[in-house]
Order: sequence, then structure tokens, then C-alpha cells
Amino acid sequence: MKKILFTIVTFTLLAGYASAQKGNNQLSVGVQGEFFLGDFANYYNAGIGGSVKGLYGVGSSGQLSLSTGYTTFTGKGLANGQTFSIIPALLGYRFNCKSGFYLEPQAGVTFNTTHFGNGTYSGTDSMTEFGGALNVGYTVSGFDFSVHYLSEGDVFSLMGVKVAYNFSLGGKK
Repeated sequence: MKKILFTIVTFTLLAGYASAQKGNNQLSVGVQGEFFLGDFANYYNAGIGGSVKGLYGVGSSGQLSLSTGYTTFTGKGLANGQTFSIIPALLGYRFNCKSGFYLEPQAGVTFNTTHFGNGTYSGTDSMTEFGGALNVGYTVSGFDFSVHYLSEGDVFSLMGVKVAYNFSLGGKK
């Protein structure tokens, strides 16, 4: 809980600082495919999902980001019949290059749910974990192509690719 509170306070302070800066505000909506690395890859197939990200311009080459989404994975092997879903809530800062490339580290929490069983024994298990992500991408004509890595420490890690469209919300002059 302390990590979540620290993240919220940090974002609020950064947003206050950014209000005095020039920048490009955007809303990004996309689809993504992800796959687990490590042990989770033995139990779940690649997943598909969607995402929404708000980008708040800070200066001429930076943006604060707040993103969420939903990705679901189907079980295989011993986890056959299960589904695992992830809803991240991540804060970040996007470093934009003039060439269209960007680097975006993020931190926050993920809400994870496993639905399991069929017949007489079935149920749901949920957990909330602190996590971090790193996005590397390229934007051109409003389209945003990226590769990302998300980790929850020793719980799980995954890689993904995303295609999104960035809608301009105007910027401060």
C-alpha cells in the first residue's frame, strides 16, 4: 500500500510541475499481443488484449504517461481450462526523439486474476502486485508501434508488441 501511495503522490507532484511546461497531449488506444517468459510460459499461451494511455506533454520532447489495459491468456498443459488476466495501472515518462523513436519506463501495479476449473471444482484467484515496464517504440503519422517488457519481480515477466493510434488532444503553448 505504501508503494501505491508513493506512486500516486509522485505522479501528482510531476503533473503539477508539468503544468507550467509546453507539450503535446495525446490519448493512445491500441491492441497488443503478449507472451510470458520463464515458468508462466509453461502454463499459458500467448495472450491478446487492448490498452489505453494518456500522454501529458512536458516540454518539447517528454510526456508523462498513465496507462491501463486488459490482456487475457489461456492455459495449457497442467493449466488447461484456466485463464489468466492482467490489468495494469502504470505511470511513466516517455522520452521522445525527433526521429520518432521513444523510450518509456513505467511503474505501478497490476491486478491479476486466474479463473480455474470446470465442473465441481472451479473458482477465481486474484492478486495485486507492484510492477515495472519498459517500452521502446516508434511513432509515425499518429500510429505507435512498440515492444514492451513487464515484470512483477519474482512473480512473472512478459514481453509484448503493441500497435496503437495516438489521438492529439492539443498542447500547451
